[in-house]
Amino acid sequence: MLNPSFADIDRMTVRHPSSRIVFLSSVAIAQCCVGGSANADTANSLSPVTVIGVTALPGSSVPLDRLPGNNQSASAADLASRYTLDTTEFLARKMGGVFTSDAQGNPLQRELQVRGFVASPLLGLPQGLSVYQDGVRINEPFGDTVAWALIPEFAIDGIDLLSGSNALFGLNTLGGALVLHTKNGFTHDGLAGEVVYGSARRLTIESNVGGTTGGENAYFIGASHSEDDGWRDFSPTRATQVFADARRRYAAGETSLSLTYVDTDLIGNGPAPDSLLAVDRRAIFTRPDQTKNKLWLISAGTTYRLGAASRLTARLYERQSDIATLNGDESPYDECTTPLALVCNGDNEIALDQRGNAIAFTSQVDGAALNRSVTEQLGRGVAIQWTTTSPLYGRGSYFAIGANIDRSHGNFQSNTELGAFDATRAAIGSGFLTEDSAVELSAATNSDSVFFSETWSASLRTAITLSGRYFRQSVELRDQIGTALNGNHRYSRFSPSVGVTQQLHNQVNAYLSYAESNRTPSPVELTCANPDDPCRLPNAFLSDPPLRQVIAKTIEIGLRGNWTGGRWHLGAFDTANRDDIIFVSAGALTNEGYFKNVKATERQGVEVLLNGKTAKHFSWSFSYTFLDATFQDDLQIASANHPLAVNGEISVRRGDRLPSTPRHLLKLGFDWTLGDWTAAVDAHYASSQYARGDEANLLTPLSSFVVANAQVRHRLSTSASLTLSVQNIFNRDYATFATLGQSGDVLKTPPTLERFSTPAAPRSMWLSVNIGH
Repeated sequence: MLNPSFADIDRMTVRHPSSRIVFLSSVAIAQCCVGGSANADTANSLSPVTVIGVTALPGSSVPLDRLPGNNQSASAADLASRYTLDTTEFLARKMGGVFTSDAQGNPLQRELQVRGFVASPLLGLPQGLSVYQDGVRINEPFGDTVAWALIPEFAIDGIDLLSGSNALFGLNTLGGALVLHTKNGFTHDGLAGEVVYGSARRLTIESNVGGTTGGENAYFIGASHSEDDGWRDFSPTRATQVFADARRRYAAGETSLSLTYVDTDLIGNGPAPDSLLAVDRRAIFTRPDQTKNKLWLISAGTTYRLGAASRLTARLYERQSDIATLNGDESPYDECTTPLALVCNGDNEIALDQRGNAIAFTSQVDGAALNRSVTEQLGRGVAIQWTTTSPLYGRGSYFAIGANIDRSHGNFQSNTELGAFDATRAAIGSGFLTEDSAVELSAATNSDSVFFSETWSASLRTAITLSGRYFRQSVELRDQIGTALNGNHRYSRFSPSVGVTQQLHNQVNAYLSYAESNRTPSPVELTCANPDDPCRLPNAFLSDPPLRQVIAKTIEIGLRGNWTGGRWHLGAFDTANRDDIIFVSAGALTNEGYFKNVKATERQGVEVLLNGKTAKHFSWSFSYTFLDATFQDDLQIASANHPLAVNGEISVRRGDRLPSTPRHLLKLGFDWTLGDWTAAVDAHYASSQYARGDEANLLTPLSSFVVANAQVRHRLSTSASLTLSVQNIFNRDYATFATLGQSGDVLKTPPTLERFSTPAAPRSMWLSVNIGH
């Protein structure tokens, strides 16, 4: 979509006395993203609010009080004001309603959650957020996952977080969209760099340079390299990122070309039994859990003004993303009951190697399995959009219409090698690959859509927005070994939205909106949906029944305004999901299960956002989110590792809370500036959450927690500064993720069903030197 997805984005500023602006799907295309900085400098009149529009010409954007919905924004200066390793960490600390859980235990593999909807790098989660970089959708084609490590944070010029169902941002925008805008030489002129060193022997070096030539051409290029040992045992991380942008401006518009390259090697050894963590919080269960990513993204766009009131925008891209994983896990194979001395699977069927020979049971194949996978993904797309601001029936009108075509192809291969654990619980391979674990799958996805959006000023105080998107998609699966995984799936739908805003007072604005969006099952979900034969993600796939697409319907209502020195927002939302897709735990392994549709889930809540500034040296922010995320029908869910399961199942009742969703989130932040010194403190509270696998809410939930961070910066000169950052300053022991598992076989203890948690990092400190920030 040239919605946010393929928009050639222009940035302009408008002034308006609105709160931390909120807007919904309807105008997302007409004005791609609108909002104020999360830390906007506000006095009696608000600072300019950045508008990223694919349709608006300078001076002709939709006034912010005409847009219904919820939006938060941050600028490059906001990101530079806090030391964070990646985008998810910044969002979790600075934006209201955002929660991150650390299932893998790696800072570059966090799960981002907004209103109970998830964007995660891990297969097996019900992905519900769409993410865009300069108009290109970066959700991976194979599983709708988001690899946060592939986003070069040093190159981000702005972030817009738009909550709510939003068809105009394309598929998967059930709970919201995250839109990232990168830097260019017109907006970032000069040299900048940073060196960071500290806890876990983390070393980060980054540098970038931008500028213009002749006033019409601009360039920006930067690179970053980061590595650390990890605070837990055997958990190193390495990431290299490169970003470059070139563009040319001319009288009628602008043309741009950008390149992103990323190469990472991430170890995230995941959750461990609580009994083990009670002895040593740095301990891991099994290892390794390694993910290697390599990304090439090239994107080109152009905007051409057809006149004073209309514009034509086009964008095309090619994105190649390769992912290789190596997971050392507990083995699903054991010695046969009969005959002895051979290896069998859980059904006591003799395991064969890839040559078709029976595998002898020895100490080298006892207890461990090394699951490997390689996913190669190539996506290409093109979009075009026409916009006009010509009056309609004599009143202000902002209209956009467009279409986009996306094509993606993925090849997936996986296998399982039998092995044994050494003294550190590292899986050591034997060289025997099991025949039944081999998977080679080819997946081709074709998506086409058309969309429109109209925002019309019914009066000086009232605006009405109507928009919609029609799409059709095909998913073709081809088994490269046999025919069991072959399948052809077709989906189509029209998703509408409508909203109205009303200026109640010079300082108070009200909005009401209704929007729909949808998500189609990804290839990984379509090939892992059989409860009689669960998968070990991402290493096993099956011939399964088709899944239905997910439909989300959101109603929002709210008030926003400003006061002297600040802004406020109060809103309520209700999102009902029909045919939601969840990953159900099954079998003896903590990562084994299958995908299924459930009749309905619901996420409703209240959002409060406040911020302010006193004079020029003190600013503050406050946010609170209440979220009630629940199942809306009775169902039986397989959860073989649940201690209260009956025949391997638990009974979920309507109203039971979705796992991994805290009901209460509260954040508070302060910044002081005195001369060349700046001090900042932020803290957030998250209430308890149920473990994955305990969808029936039968066990004690994961404890609530409060964590605080601090930072002190000293400006050495006009272009250099020294910063000390401290995270988890009170050294709290807490966890943001939990699941259920069985630990006895690996730990050589009696079989025990217990909770597995991923502990959060202890107190950590980093010292950084910045130049040009």
